[in-house]
Amino acid sequence: MAGGNIAMIMSEKNRIFIGYSTNADTRHKATSGGIGSSIVKYLLESQQANSALSFKFDSGKLCYTPQIISHAGDYELSASIYHEIDIISFLKNNIRQIKSPFICFALPCQTKAIRFLLSRENITCYIIELTCSSQQSYEATEYLLKRLNISKENIENIRYRGNGWPNGMCISMKNGEQKADPAIDSLWTKIFHSRLFIMPRCFLCNPRMQSYADITLADPWRIDIPGIESNGRTLCCTRTASMNKIINEMSLRKLIVAEDTERENAFTYSQEETIIRKNAAIKHRKTGRIIKSVFRNRYYKKIVISTPFLFELHCKIKNRIDRHLASL
Repeated sequence: MAGGNIAMIMSEKNRIFIGYSTNADTRHKATSGGIGSSIVKYLLESQQANSALSFKFDSGKLCYTPQIISHAGDYELSASIYHEIDIISFLKNNIRQIKSPFICFALPCQTKAIRFLLSRENITCYIIELTCSSQQSYEATEYLLKRLNISKENIENIRYRGNGWPNGMCISMKNGEQKADPAIDSLWTKIFHSRLFIMPRCFLCNPRMQSYADITLADPWRIDIPGIESNGRTLCCTRTASMNKIINEMSLRKLIVAEDTERENAFTYSQEETIIRKNAAIKHRKTGRIIKSVFRNRYYKKIVISTPFLFELHCKIKNRIDRHLASL
């Protein structure tokens, strides 16, 4: 979770708080704080939801695949997944397996389509929205493995986040060895923000698109200090009265800790850099389209990732472009 939908039209439905799961294992394995995973498990256990979307790592394909589950015990603590998954198509193809009410995670650009699809089938749903700076194709992961000189045949599991906050990539090998690449100031961070591997829609993403979710979750960047708040907390904004009720129930049952924040701009403050970049791209659409055509050109990408030097040069040029557009 790193930036994204910040359309906060405040009402009595909205409650902004910072929280975490009281289950130490859930909190540690989640991306930050474990609030989202706790909501999924609580709704399934209390039968307020009869099915949910979960993701399981496929050790053969080395990627995460979606699945419909009906029991909290089947829920996988996968944390953030930084490769594209066509959730809309998956839900369409598996609509008969979904039991109402249904709960799922989604990116901001997916919430409207999911809400429409499920309502058309008379399926009540709870949507947990994850703020998003961009989503990567699986090529980003493949490039990281190449740079780290890791053979796919030797990989047992890949976790993009989790195991403490903010943590980062953790690649488990079949021989028991683990390769780690942190979420801050790392090769993976550069790959993630290089925009060489992001989905086409991400180049002109509107950070203020309308949300159709029940709750929005974010990393508390700038609010929590990495290395000090190592257990993880989740920055949250409820968007429906029903989700407010669920959060209150979970707090009373001591399943989560939810501390209201007086900082009304908590989301814009924590995701400021992403918002500035996205607003600049929207403001300068013509330039954004040129950047998109260059960065997505297969020949340009092939040249850039051919050597570490050219990749570093690309990142420096990209950062200068971002700063220039933001200053205009």
